Amino acid sequence: MTMSEAVEGIDLGSYSIEELNALVEKVKREIAHKERSRLQEVRDQIQQLASGLNMSVEDLLSYDLKKKKPVKTVGKIKYRNPANPDQTWTGRGKPPNWLRDAIERGMNKEDFAI
Repeated sequence: MTMSEAVEGIDLGSYSIEELNALVEKVKREIAHKERSRLQEVRDQIQQLASGLNMSVEDLLSYDLKKKKPVKTVGKIKYRNPANPDQTWTGRGKPPNWLRDAIERGMNKEDFAI
């Protein structure tokens, strides 16, 4: 018996509304479980493929095939100068002059955190 035959064989008319709603909820939970399981399988496959290339998944996804090297990404802004909101810093590399000057005046780097 195939799945469609099994489903067609169910007499839904014999169920109460409450029983049908319970069945619908059970089906929704099972669908969500199967989707999560499938996503985990795909995630594991992707991680295994990236690992086989000695790369992280992020490196693999950002790899520019034309340039044959990872694409440089701009970091998320973590610090902003309240006196001039256009002046920002990601926290990578050397601190900008405005932040270095503020720290020398006794302020804390975290005072500028976004």
